[in-house]
Amino acid sequence: MKNIWTIVLFISILTSGFSQQFENIALDNKVYVSGIESVKLCLDGYDFGQPIIKLNGEDKLKLVFDDLETESRYLKYTLIHCTHDWKISNLNQLEYLDGFMEDEITDYSYSFNTIQHYIHYELLFPNDHINITKSGNYILFVYDDNHDNPILTRRLMIMESSPASVNGIVSDATDVNNMFTKQEVDFVVYAGNYIIRNPGLYLNATIMQNGRWDNAIIGLKYRSGKPGEYSF
Repeated sequence: MKNIWTIVLFISILTSGFSQQFENIALDNKVYVSGIESVKLCLDGYDFGQPIIKLNGEDKLKLVFDDLETESRYLKYTLIHCTHDWKISNLNQLEYLDGFMEDEITDYSYSFNTIQHYIHYELLFPNDHINITKSGNYILFVYDDNHDNPILTRRLMIMESSPASVNGIVSDATDVNNMFTKQEVDFVVYAGNYIIRNPGLYLNATIMQNGRWDNAIIGLKYRSGKPGEYSF
């Protein structure tokens, strides 16, 4: 299988905080109850696209999943803003959500003529009920009636148009012990006219292999650079 490497840049003021109302969930892709299957979060219209969209753009993210338990649930969802290293930021939801702070999942259908009965759920967002006003990392949190009954969480990212660009190459690992099992990703970030006043603190990179978070390399710092050009 050919590896598809995704490089994500975060140029931001680092914040950290913790919201007690979300203390019972993991800030990762996770299912919390039995019977929830076939969970997928992707760019609407691109079943294998990464859950990344532009801020204030036309694209939507689509969540789909099946509930094999078919029990009565009152499913709601909300979004949680996170730092570059997937910790809850110190922003209040009013600062990054426009509209409601939570909403119901009302698009669902029951299986028909299947051996295994299930309920199929779908959700498109941002939408008229919940819109996102800040770029960054987010957790989509789906729960049954209240936050104490988590159903699933999924990671997504909202990006802004930026003059920054990335030029990189993927090659065999330079370490001979890893030549046949690993790859090396080298890249340069060109900031353009974007001024990064403290790149050692505010410039972070994440590398994902085939959209996987379980082995992602998070929080990479540049190893060399000059104003407006940073090598990783």
